Amino acid sequence: MFYLHIGSDVLVSSNDIIAIINFRGKIKEDNKCNLLLLEKIETTGTVIDISNMVTKNTKSLVLAKEKLVYLSPISPVTLYKRSKNLGLLEGLKIK
Repeated sequence: MFYLHIGSDVLVSSNDIIAIINFRGKIKEDNKCNLLLLEKIETTGTVIDISNMVTKNTKSLVLAKEKLVYLSPISPVTLYKRSKNLGLLEGLKIK
């Protein structure tokens, strides 16, 4: 088991990570979908904002087990590279 640093002294177990989603989509519809997803999660799960969304610094949504979602200031590309360096992506298909 490995831990992925997702920002602000927060580490998440590789076993708990379900998905890492780009929060800032290039097209308006992507952003709208992300905001709707975030609203839904806020009503059914726990959102942990480590990116200070007030300053609009959120770059990634990290979906984890136990209905946890982390708002990360680190780009999904950087999180992907960290995951790859730790060997967390072996055997996975990336789309």
